[in-house]
Amino acid sequence: MTNKKAVRNPRTGAVDFEIACAGEREIAALALQLRDAQPGWQAMGVQGRVDVLQAFKAGMLTHQSDIIAALSADTGRLALAKGELFGLVGSIDRWCQLAPDLMWTAERPSAAMPDVALDEVLQPYPLLGAI
Repeated sequence: MTNKKAVRNPRTGAVDFEIACAGEREIAALALQLRDAQPGWQAMGVQGRVDVLQAFKAGMLTHQSDIIAALSADTGRLALAKGELFGLVGSIDRWCQLAPDLMWTAERPSAAMPDVALDEVLQPYPLLGAI
């Protein structure tokens, strides 16, 4: 990681952090590592993945004061920083609660065509990059 980017605090204008940017080789190696881990993630089943997300949430709550302090340092808005953290916590809980019902695998009849049975195979994407 040779390329570094300065991070400017939007409130003060001061450069208060530096990010090391991964190069093409590092990104390719990480993508391969993530693709290789995907079968294990899928094999955990819905409840196993819910457990991982709940552990992530618990870690955020353990460090909530540091997370809120970092967010509010950039925005100067304590209430907004708290809202971001607790909004994410709420989203994790909501999706973890919904996941078992969303991940059904049983055959079911089509509502539009009762003589047709739907049988879906749910398989996560091997790798998804989101910004």
